[in-house]
Amino acid sequence: MILICPACQARYVVPDSAVGPTGRQVRCASCKHSWFQAPDAPAAAPAPTSAPPAEPEPAPEPTPETPEVREQVHEYQTEAPAVTRKRRIGLWLFLALAALAAAAAAAYYLGVLNIGRPQASAEAPLQLEYTRTPERTVLESGNELLRVYGKVLNVSDETQRVPQIKAELRDGSGRVVHSFFISAPVPELKPKESATFDSAETGVPSSARDLNLSFGQAS
Repeated sequence: MILICPACQARYVVPDSAVGPTGRQVRCASCKHSWFQAPDAPAAAPAPTSAPPAEPEPAPEPTPETPEVREQVHEYQTEAPAVTRKRRIGLWLFLALAALAAAAAAAYYLGVLNIGRPQASAEAPLQLEYTRTPERTVLESGNELLRVYGKVLNVSDETQRVPQIKAELRDGSGRVVHSFFISAPVPELKPKESATFDSAETGVPSSARDLNLSFGQAS
């Protein structure tokens, strides 16, 4: 027979003998609610024969909650744990999606800038190189941020003064939409020396597509 807890609707499949012909007090293993469970209605008896009916056995008196009944209820509990597991999985999935949404709101890439070769002739004593791909993001405040990573190299045999670096951003048609200067990483470089720079610029237009670096005036 199937027992249904009137408090939490948990369902249990138990043998008919666990309740008995007169019913008994049982308890839900999920919410600990107790109730009196009546036996199922007996099926219609066949037509009597000529043989005298046997005297019915005396029905056992109902007893309070017994260990046997509680064990049966616990053993045949089926639905409550499955529902709990599904709810926990759904909660963890919701939290994971919320964390991803928060990270995306904090900073996201606007797109990779095309980086041209730094404008310096092969004969020039100082050369410019990118050390990392520029990073273009939007911060939580809504400001657009561009970070440029590179280095200055002295390829000559003499000490050279290091000028500031000019950065230009152009749109798809080649028009300059924003420019800024990067301070010289060091005042001067000895022969074959190099110095790295890491510069950040805010207020980058969303139309910027290309980044070009060149030397400006000496600082």
